[in-house]
Amino acid sequence: MKNIQKLILATLFLIPSILLAQQFQGRAIYQTKTTFDLGQKNDTTKQGQVRAERRKAFENMLNQELEKRFVLDFNQKAAIYEEEAKVDVGASNPNAGRIKMMANVMSGGTVSNGVLYTDIQNRTYINKQELFGKNFLIKDKLPNYEWQLENETKKVGNYTCYKATAKTMMRDFQAEAKKMRDNFRKKQKAKIEPIIKEVQITVWYTPQIPISVGPEKFGGLPGLILEANIGNTQLVCTQITLNPKEKVEINPPKGGKEITQEKFDETRQKKMEEMSKNFRRGGGRGRGGFGGGRGR
Repeated sequence: MKNIQKLILATLFLIPSILLAQQFQGRAIYQTKTTFDLGQKNDTTKQGQVRAERRKAFENMLNQELEKRFVLDFNQKAAIYEEEAKVDVGASNPNAGRIKMMANVMSGGTVSNGVLYTDIQNRTYINKQELFGKNFLIKDKLPNYEWQLENETKKVGNYTCYKATAKTMMRDFQAEAKKMRDNFRKKQKAKIEPIIKEVQITVWYTPQIPISVGPEKFGGLPGLILEANIGNTQLVCTQITLNPKEKVEINPPKGGKEITQEKFDETRQKKMEEMSKNFRRGGGRGRGGFGGGRGR
């Protein structure tokens, strides 16, 4: 721990004075990638191979849908984090609806990632989310991760980063999606209970940019987080601009029903159960099933 503190202090002395200016502002671009695997058993029959090919194509399109770019605008007091607009997978694609539904399940059932405002000084956030056509303003405290500072360092772009790890309990949407798929195939209507598991978070932060924030709700470290790995998702900063010519107003989002994170999660769970019931009515085979095909 002492070695880490010495390294950080040494790095801080190298920070340009411009970073310490009152009007300091920056922008970081993050590329996120989530790998999704339906985990089907090997089937060597001809029909099984056909289904496997369709399933693989479906997984590839789903993984492409889950690849996103986010913009983090920040100053010394606050930050705004939101997704960049991306090209649609294509309305002409017969799997487009199912791909989007699965992506929604993977991201917690939300239609979009919305706008995340972080109050760095007070360690609170306001997350504007759209949930099935209705806007919410989720107001709550930022997670208090118990970071373990490691002695490991690496370069992310031109910045020297330090490793930190923490453990947290998270909902496993991928496992739930697999259970949902299995139920569809077996024509079972059993309710999918939330699956919670402990996962490790690994982040890389740089004290060269002394802002205690990062992508998503990560923060609480002596520097900007440039890379985060959690479960099957990775977020990597691909571009940083310090003190851009065009300043961005960093203000809390408005317009929506105010709600706590706990209440929003309850509402989201109910909506996901409704979505699951509606999808089950379409059956586990044919056009309503996973992986395409009209039967075995």
